[in-house]
Amino acid sequence: MKYAQFFLATITIALLINCKSVDKPSLSKLIVQESVPQKKIDLDSLNKEYLKQRAVVKAFQLNALNSDYSNKEIQDFLFNIITHDYYNSWKGTDWDFNGITETPRKGMIACGYYVTTNLKHASFNLNRYKFAQQVGSVMINSMCDRKSIKRLVGLERVENYLNQYTGRKLFIIAMDNHVGFAIRENDKNYFMHSGFTGEAVVVKEILSESDIIQGSHNFMIGDLLGNENVINQWKFNSRISMVK
Repeated sequence: MKYAQFFLATITIALLINCKSVDKPSLSKLIVQESVPQKKIDLDSLNKEYLKQRAVVKAFQLNALNSDYSNKEIQDFLFNIITHDYYNSWKGTDWDFNGITETPRKGMIACGYYVTTNLKHASFNLNRYKFAQQVGSVMINSMCDRKSIKRLVGLERVENYLNQYTGRKLFIIAMDNHVGFAIRENDKNYFMHSGFTGEAVVVKEILSESDIIQGSHNFMIGDLLGNENVINQWKFNSRISMVK
């Protein structure tokens, strides 16, 4: 803020000094010059806030270990962090097939890395690289409630599967060539992912309206936060093994 005020004051003085000059700087040039540092400040602030959120997760995890937090309280906390707090930082981050960034809106991120990076930053003890390099079914088999895992054909069956759940739920959903989070909240179904269609960015959209979902036929899905075992692994910071 101080830098921006100093910059504007400098421009104002320059304009007053040169007000009688024929060769005045154009307004468009001034706007461009002013907007560049402002954009950088916004991104820096966003990433500082993201680091604070990650610190909050770590603190909550330590408190959960030494307190009587129920699994339901932990599930609600992680749901909010991943689907709201973290998403607000990640949304608009560019997709790339080889993208592996850990910093929201800086660099690019592939669909698998988007899932595993969010889980890693939510303090799930896993190797985000190795998990991201597997097909989506490996993430689902390794982390989701076994009884909830289903292979489904067609969007209608995916919607029917999600509609059976009440409250707020977070799932991992995989297709033949894509993976992301499915969300059940306020009786609506959402798809949160790093997508390769449209603007090709991280987005949370109505599941049935997603180009990628509409263009897919075979699905695999599982309840992530409904898995009591993985919640306990999170609580004790236990390493999550890969199940293929």
